[in-house]
Formats: sequence, structure tokens, C-alpha cells
Amino acid sequence: FDGRESTKLRFEMSGYESNKGECTVHNINILNLFADLGIYDFTEYLFLDFYKGIGTIYLKYWGDIQSHEVEVSGYTTSGIILKILELTTLSGKSTRRRA
Repeated sequence: FDGRESTKLRFEMSGYESNKGECTVHNINILNLFADLGIYDFTEYLFLDFYKGIGTIYLKYWGDIQSHEVEVSGYTTSGIILKILELTTLSGKSTRRRA
């Protein structure tokens, strides 16, 4: 133990919220912690939605005309992050050009 407090991050999977938008903001904040790994470089859009505990990853790859929905029901937060990494950074798909 080095005196640092660990922080456990968990997606809010219920889909219910007291204040409008709080689940979405919370979940996006967790997802954004992995932006430096390039998860957004492979997609035109990437987001995560939960409804009654059932999670879905929504994404559209650059240059692809088709949108994709990947259900992550029963996954843990770390399992969802790993799935997103597999779908993006580890996918072998093309990335968008950055200036």
C-alpha cells in the first residue's frame, strides 16, 4: 500500500437518472479516459447507451456506410472497455487523418 486511494470506475448501467443527462455524462467521462488510446480515431461516432441494464455500443467506422450496434449485456465496466478497444484500436480498421 503506497498511500494512494484507488478509484473504481463503473458505468451507470441502469439507465435511470435523478437529473436529466447525468448517466450519459458520467458514462462519457469514463469512456473519455481512454481517448488517448485512440478509441475515437477509428469512428465517425462512438457512444455507449444503457437501458434497464442492457448496454449497447453504437459506432460507425470511418468510410463505412453502415452503423454498428454491439450489445454488451452482462459485461463489467472493464469488459466493456476491452470490447471498445477491440472494436477500435485493436480492430485493424483505418483511422481518420489528423492535421
